[in-house]
Amino acid sequence: MAFLAGSASVIALPELPDSRVVLACLLIAPLLILWSRVRGVGWGLLGAALCVLHAQCYLDARLRADEAGEYRIVVAVVGLPSHDEQSTRFEARVLDAGTAPARLLGERIRFVRYDEGWTTMPGDVWAVRARLRAPRGLANPGGFDAERYAAQRGLVATGIVTRAEPAEHPVAWSMALQQRLDRMRVGVARRFDESGVPTARFLRGLSVGDTTGLDDRDWETLRATGLSHLLAISGLHVGLIAGLAAWLVRGIYRVVPALATRIPLVQGAALGAWLAGSAYAVLAGLGLPTLRALLMLALVCLLAALRRRMRATHVLLLAAFCLVALDPLAMLGAGFWLSFLGVAWLVLCLPVAGSEAPRRWFLQLVRAQGVLLLGLFPLTVSFFGQASLVGPVLNLVAVPWVSLATVPLALAATVLQGTGWLGQSVLWAADRSMAALWQVAERAAALDHAELFLPEPGVVTLLVVLVGVAWLLAPRGTPGKPMAVLLLVPLLWPADDAPAPGAFRLRVLDVGQGTAVLVQTHGFQLLYDAGAAFRSGGDMGDQVVVPAMRGLGLRSLDVMVISHADGDHAGGARSVWRAFRPGRVVSGEPRSLRDDFDVPSEHCSGVQPLTVDGVRIEMLHPPEHFPELGNDSSCVLRISNGRHSALLVGDIGEVVEQRLLRESGDLDSDLLLVAHHGSRSSSSRRFIDAVRPTVAVVSAGFQNRFGHPHPDVVARLRDSGARVMLTAETGMLSWQTAVDATPALQSWRDTRRRWWRAD
Repeated sequence: MAFLAGSASVIALPELPDSRVVLACLLIAPLLILWSRVRGVGWGLLGAALCVLHAQCYLDARLRADEAGEYRIVVAVVGLPSHDEQSTRFEARVLDAGTAPARLLGERIRFVRYDEGWTTMPGDVWAVRARLRAPRGLANPGGFDAERYAAQRGLVATGIVTRAEPAEHPVAWSMALQQRLDRMRVGVARRFDESGVPTARFLRGLSVGDTTGLDDRDWETLRATGLSHLLAISGLHVGLIAGLAAWLVRGIYRVVPALATRIPLVQGAALGAWLAGSAYAVLAGLGLPTLRALLMLALVCLLAALRRRMRATHVLLLAAFCLVALDPLAMLGAGFWLSFLGVAWLVLCLPVAGSEAPRRWFLQLVRAQGVLLLGLFPLTVSFFGQASLVGPVLNLVAVPWVSLATVPLALAATVLQGTGWLGQSVLWAADRSMAALWQVAERAAALDHAELFLPEPGVVTLLVVLVGVAWLLAPRGTPGKPMAVLLLVPLLWPADDAPAPGAFRLRVLDVGQGTAVLVQTHGFQLLYDAGAAFRSGGDMGDQVVVPAMRGLGLRSLDVMVISHADGDHAGGARSVWRAFRPGRVVSGEPRSLRDDFDVPSEHCSGVQPLTVDGVRIEMLHPPEHFPELGNDSSCVLRISNGRHSALLVGDIGEVVEQRLLRESGDLDSDLLLVAHHGSRSSSSRRFIDAVRPTVAVVSAGFQNRFGHPHPDVVARLRDSGARVMLTAETGMLSWQTAVDATPALQSWRDTRRRWWRAD
């Protein structure tokens, strides 16, 4: 336990300790472990030191931001590629670093190639020309942390393949074996797809852990219904295979009793169960839940073979110790915590198997769901910002249904692929079983309030709530249990941090090459632009803006302003509109917004100046009947509380800037959202001198292909005395005004600093 705690403590560090500190810990830890009184401290130091070593090795190998560029390298595809209509995404090991930094040799890189006709398979070796860059994601509340994911997976770079040619290069035997297994998984998945059954994408996941066929809508339904765990190859799948193998071994012993004279039945059954479970786990890709199940199976089989007994909690802790000792950075993933903690709660809170009558299995299932719901609730909210309200009830049906019907049928269909009518019959039964469950899941996900969205809890809040959960799940008779409910209040009803009357807060989200700004007063929320849409079909509204608003605790949206209908400003509008149904939508190009993005709106010239909570919001441009001209039709918004003000100008150019100088009077503002992401065609010196910002925010993508912001624009802003902030460097920026104090400026990357971030 101390070893795990020491390793976990490293995960939350803002930066890694000096190598001399790590060396001292490695030297002192063995001595402390030998001293019984402080043995726990020694194990904790050892766990922390090993985790720091792994983390430092990863950071040393990772491509630096200043090393981004186009390189020629030779790579071998590992894992399962993901294909869609426009691109192929895959991970690969570097076999020859070529023109890239030599330290990338043997490391793992995630690639994408935008070529509809190009495909690849595990084990393929390619000589590629690719634009490589450091793994870097967007930094916002509630969103996906791409840099944390890269550290967990050991991804040292990401790349866009511009050219790929088949190549020959020797690979290590271990990589060759894994590639062959991955090809087998692809073969199984392909045969499911070729069968034409409607639920083939789910049967692939249930049988060999291939979830690449699931789209965003499938995952959205699984999250809303709390069924995502059923598609993770875990103890259920490994246990079924191991149990079947043990049963077959027992049958063989009955047929050939002489075997017992060489290998006792118990040892033979344990060995058969472990070999079968291991073979299946390796074939299924050794995901984290699978590896946890395999380690526990190995320990159980070893104990059975040695005729020894061990508490289930000790087996679980030993499995966690083995996993963390091999790969400490696995603790960066949500799967590690949810997998081990879920099993831990079940082991601690449910009776030992066989201690209650089998007829009470349904009551046990209900209790198990209750334990998992309460036990995993804090971590689920912390990692995903949401929890399913229909999940506990739906799992009462789904867990036994999938365990007793769908998974056995899917595994049988995998084994019987290509056997004619028998295989087809089993496949049909598996498909019908999954289809029935999915139909129920889709209807449940469509219910109002199927999900509960909560803001991200801080570390202290999370620890307090975990103590409350442990108190509630403690054995009967534990004193003060009703009081434990109070410890859940900070998570369920977080404190309201809305600005005081007369003040306002402006948050510029990190949406890459695009714009999205949240404006909040004491009781009013406005969104200015919603980020970009992607060629793959997703958008920043769904991936960043909506999760950020929910992560910040915002549950409604009064006004959505889409400055104009360019894709980098309006691309996410439809997703935001669906999620929050704002009371009013306005745009500088309402017709284009409706035609291109299916979002109804009115012209922003119809917005009269309004004062809410002592804050004045006024639209300065475009005037009534102004044509839809793209960038120059951008809505220009000014927010002021009489003491401090902000100016949001969209993508206007110098022509509109001159109009504002002539017709809008006082433009003086403390904060300026720099026009057109810092393009050279905007932000003239006269305009900057008229605004006189103290803070100038540039919302642009990291190392974007447009070269935004232009150096001349940055120089003009700095010459005027403005502090220039780039969302690509800071993450989300929060600018908080007050009635009688200087505005406070905070960046998400500074306040949530972690060692794995590529800052």
